[in-house]
Amino acid sequence: MGPTESQNRFNRVFQEFIGVFTRAEHPLVIFLDDLEWADSASLNLMQLLVGNSESQYLLLIGAYRDNEVHPKMVSSMQLGTDRIRDIMQSLCNFSRIDGTDKKPADIHAGIDSTLMILQHRLKAKPERPTIQVIKEYGDLPAVKCYSGQLNQVFMNLFGNAIDALDESNCDRTYAEIEQHPNIITVCTEVKESSAADFVADVADVMGNKQEMKGEGRSGETESFAVIRIQDNGRGMTEATRCKLFDSFFTTKPEGKGTGLGLSISYQIVVEKHGGAIECISEPGKGAEFVITIPLN
Repeated sequence: MGPTESQNRFNRVFQEFIGVFTRAEHPLVIFLDDLEWADSASLNLMQLLVGNSESQYLLLIGAYRDNEVHPKMVSSMQLGTDRIRDIMQSLCNFSRIDGTDKKPADIHAGIDSTLMILQHRLKAKPERPTIQVIKEYGDLPAVKCYSGQLNQVFMNLFGNAIDALDESNCDRTYAEIEQHPNIITVCTEVKESSAADFVADVADVMGNKQEMKGEGRSGETESFAVIRIQDNGRGMTEATRCKLFDSFFTTKPEGKGTGLGLSISYQIVVEKHGGAIECISEPGKGAEFVITIPLN
């Protein structure tokens, strides 16, 4: 085994070892003093720690005398600090507590925060490459909504998309997945429509299941925020699609899914926001979830 391969193997084993001790239920804090005396090997090891994207629950605290620390260590600590800041900002955005009234919110920021939290599920694994995320954001103004609840909807939909892609990889090799990569596409846009047309369109798609607000303003044109989340997985049959928003319905193996994620998402979008959520899918063509919410 050559030195490069040996070092790479050590790095993987070391990161897996640290991963055992860095969990949400028991985070790990490492305090290092007198960093100005750290040698090159120690600096490389610390850089490996703070540069590992899976170590979300590891905090490295260093102390050193000014002008006596190696520049490489400063750069390494800055990398870890920036990553912790990004993760904490995403968690704050995602877990924002909603009040009794809707407030204008940046939908794109909510989507970005959700994807940051799910980064560990999107990254490459031994059995598959990284799941690609393509963002096609339109010129979306602030949307009056319960942002914390909508973030939960995004979490459910992105999580389901990742599950669907992982399931589609079961009978494919790593090389085959590289040739036809897993992709999640998220698009946003503003759509103009009358309340009556909006209700009619949703009724056609959902089989009159959704009770929409605004039916009395049939002649008025309203603006809607449209969010599309699409994956290129296996898709689903019409029989499955029609049951997606039913409570306790799930296509996941026993013990893995509760069957409540999409049901709760439906309640948040339709009942809390007077919007619509639909799924467009057929076998072999992936699945697309479309969320439509009134801007005001």
